[in-house]
Amino acid sequence: MTANQFAEALRVCAPPAEKLRQLGVSSGGIERTLAGYFSKLRPDSSTTQGKEPLIDLIENYDLSKVDIGSIRFDSIVERTGPKWRIGTFASDLLVVDPQSGEIQVEEFPSAGHLLWECAESGSKFLDALVLAARFLGCCSWDVELYDDQAAHKRVANECTIAAGGDRYRDFYLVLCGCD
Repeated sequence: MTANQFAEALRVCAPPAEKLRQLGVSSGGIERTLAGYFSKLRPDSSTTQGKEPLIDLIENYDLSKVDIGSIRFDSIVERTGPKWRIGTFASDLLVVDPQSGEIQVEEFPSAGHLLWECAESGSKFLDALVLAARFLGCCSWDVELYDDQAAHKRVANECTIAAGGDRYRDFYLVLCGCD
């Protein structure tokens, strides 16, 4: 998946404002929730796609309001040290191993202590995140789905496959809110 494809796919995952309103979510809450699904192309962005879609996404889009589960993206790729920081997962560091291309979560503040392997590549990570975002968006207004642990596990499995296989399962079980 390219950066442009991800931005469009994420936008489509946004929950319906009317469903949130029916649940009693305030106008401000609806606005904040929906903003989490919209990334804006930066005015100074490159129109060419590089070989790494995740890096393209961070460098060419304003992701300051995007929030997928507990994933937040940084405004720049911090290319210092052996791994590149691209964001956070909860309070821990979301990083790219530039040698393998793998996406990982390292414990903060003990950078280097691996908590989860997330995806084989940036492209596969974006594929998996769209699946998770679609599901989590639906959970924001569908109480039965929110309570359906079998559905959470099913989506975590879909994300695992999209990310590159079983070694990434633990991360998606957490991201998708599995018990």
